[in-house]
Amino acid sequence: MLTVMMAHTAASSVVSIVLAIYRVSEGDYLNALVYGAVAVAGIIGVCRWYKVTYQVDYVGEKGIARFAGGSGSKVITTPNYGQGFSSKGYNPQPGERTISGYVKDNARLEISLYTKSAGFNDNVNVGGTFKRFGAGSHGGISPHVHQPLRNTAPNGNVYGSVGSKTTNGGVTSPSSKDFKQLYEYLINGKYHE
Repeated sequence: MLTVMMAHTAASSVVSIVLAIYRVSEGDYLNALVYGAVAVAGIIGVCRWYKVTYQVDYVGEKGIARFAGGSGSKVITTPNYGQGFSSKGYNPQPGERTISGYVKDNARLEISLYTKSAGFNDNVNVGGTFKRFGAGSHGGISPHVHQPLRNTAPNGNVYGSVGSKTTNGGVTSPSSKDFKQLYEYLINGKYHE
């Protein structure tokens, strides 16, 4: 008999939820609140009868009141505002996750990137150093990148080198493409001699 009553309570809770939703859609918030309370009370009663754990959260201006039931029930309140960063794991320093921060951290001495492409240099030594990263200052730019320079001779030979002057764009601040190439050098093992 009690099982039938619990089934009836569960069914009436579902009906109460439907009626509460209907009342909200009609703008009758007071009756919606009453139906909602009846539904929650019925669900809690069913959970207690079947010894099922449950949790109900009430969200208000001062936080969330969490009521847990079943075995070992307790009340836990948690604030509803940001918790900040986790103390677990790695927390980056300010500016570290920027392009210039990444270059400064990983290119303390100048790092040279190499290519074997004849399109960069096809004279005696095919390929060669096509870009250099530095964390220090060069011409007032820190960190800096020595960009690739290509010159094509009248006979069609391609001579490649790295830039050395800031005035002609040979030395610049790192761009997103430079960052990508440095990452591929450090992490993926690309552009090594």
